[in-house]
Amino acid sequence: MRIAGFIENSLSDWPGRLSFVVFSPGCNFRCPFCHNPSLVEDREENLDPAAVARRLKAQNGWVGGVVMSGGEPTLQDDLLEWIEEVKGMGFPVKLDTNGSRPDVLERLLSRDALDSVAMDIKAAPEEMRYARACGDIPALSAIRRSLRLLRGAPIEVEYRTTVVPGLLDPSEVPEIARWLGPEALWVIQQFRPGRCLDKTYNGLSPFREQELETIRAKAAGLVERCLIRGGDSSGEGTWAT
Repeated sequence: MRIAGFIENSLSDWPGRLSFVVFSPGCNFRCPFCHNPSLVEDREENLDPAAVARRLKAQNGWVGGVVMSGGEPTLQDDLLEWIEEVKGMGFPVKLDTNGSRPDVLERLLSRDALDSVAMDIKAAPEEMRYARACGDIPALSAIRRSLRLLRGAPIEVEYRTTVVPGLLDPSEVPEIARWLGPEALWVIQQFRPGRCLDKTYNGLSPFREQELETIRAKAAGLVERCLIRGGDSSGEGTWAT
């Protein structure tokens, strides 16, 4: 298992749990707004997995779960083995993924290796829109298969979309919401400039608070819950149908 970094205590990566976050290097997407460019481009020095495991074990009884993030963790060949080691220590595990590797996701789910999944949804399910948002032409069939796997999974699942001016048009919101389905929890994430993979995005102004509320309102009745994460004032809000 290649590990590029970790955070011992995070209150934001698994809502409701104090978590230990493990970052794996490398990603098969090149989202221009990505705020972890050194991970995506695999420029970080790899850490000793055994040493990270010892640091994690020392947190037992303190943190409430482990988040596997990146980069894209499903690119790691021995991800399952690492997660099983973590679960053997007694920790629940959450996976952050772009959904592009459904074979890996299916294997993890079949082994009961995951307690929660957060899957990024980059854009409406149209090839060129998705390509603009993830920096490449993705296999949307793989994204769709990951969605089907998660719809039937007996675990916590959230879908999240970073809303970037110029990349996401508010008119796409109902289309994305219908794609996710009426039982989905969908998180609208505020875009934060400053250290983007594509430096030209650092000059963009994020959507204003009221614009985020307008975006969220367009999903009303199409998903079970829609939250705003990273808004200027409320931080996170919710409604339910």
